Parts: sequence; structure tokens; C-alpha cells
Amino acid sequence: MALTESLNQIAVRELADPFCFCGASKEPNKSFCRRCFFLLPAKLQRGLYKMLSEGYAQNYDSCKDWLRIEGGVRPSPVQTKRI
Repeated sequence: MALTESLNQIAVRELADPFCFCGASKEPNKSFCRRCFFLLPAKLQRGLYKMLSEGYAQNYDSCKDWLRIEGGVRPSPVQTKRI
């Protein structure tokens, strides 16, 4: 049986990661690199400021989906393996 991470575990791990899901470097404890963050609509940007207990993981996941679908951002090969 394969071990899987919960959405919260993935969000916390990627928040601490020095690389954005697109592969660019980002500051630890920031959700995305500057380029990806500023591609997001303001409503999604604001959602990233919620604490984990207030739905951060779901907001973060929605932002990654938006960046892939609407923003045309391709996840890095390393992030693709993690998804």
C-alpha cells in the first residue's frame, strides 16, 4: 500500500520549500514565487493569507489549479512527481 500525504501535509511541506511549484526559487514560508503570486487574481492572493486552520491548504491547491489552467504555468518536474 502506497503512503499518501494529506492536502494539509502537502501545503505545509511546499510552504517551507525554497522552490515554487513552477520550479523558480521562492522565499521559504511564501506560497509562490513573485511571478506566480502576481499572476493570481486578487481574490486568490488574499486566500493565501489564511491560517492553515482556516482552509489555507484548499486555497493553496485552488491557486495551483488556477495557475496551471488559467495562468499557463507548468509545474516543475520535481513538483509533478509530488502531486
